Amino acid sequence: MFAKWLEEYQKLAKETRFLSKVGTFLVSLFAFLSCWRLIEAISYNQGSINSLWNNIWISIICHLTVGIVFAIRFGSLFFNSKRSFWLAQTFWVISILALFGYFTITRLTLYGGFLRSESTISFGMHDYPKIFLYADYTFEVFACLYFIASLIRQIITAFVALNKTK
Repeated sequence: MFAKWLEEYQKLAKETRFLSKVGTFLVSLFAFLSCWRLIEAISYNQGSINSLWNNIWISIICHLTVGIVFAIRFGSLFFNSKRSFWLAQTFWVISILALFGYFTITRLTLYGGFLRSESTISFGMHDYPKIFLYADYTFEVFACLYFIASLIRQIITAFVALNKTK
């Protein structure tokens, strides 16, 4: 029964793999772009970052970690063997944990709470109305959407596979 469910789950997951590829690619892309935007903000006004250096390093490391994990997951989604499927599922768990870690670190450590997401530091960049110092808004949106939608997709796939095996 369990082996049959795993087989059905794998088949259904492969059918919805395109959505995973798109979501994974977008999160990875926007993580790297957000990191680039942070580095760009640092280069505009290097004098005001002395007191924030530790927070900036934490943010850069978080963005790069999420970007690299999602890039590896994106690459693993292109292979169709049974072994690569489970590798992709393992990287799905790692990517969800990386996003959870990112949100925990940036929200609780850097911002002081989950409800404060904007930095009040301008870094001398007057062409942006609000500067998101530690995370670009686009990355935050896609990361939240991926986190929620990916969990929902996995749960629905598991339930549908369970119903098909009965």
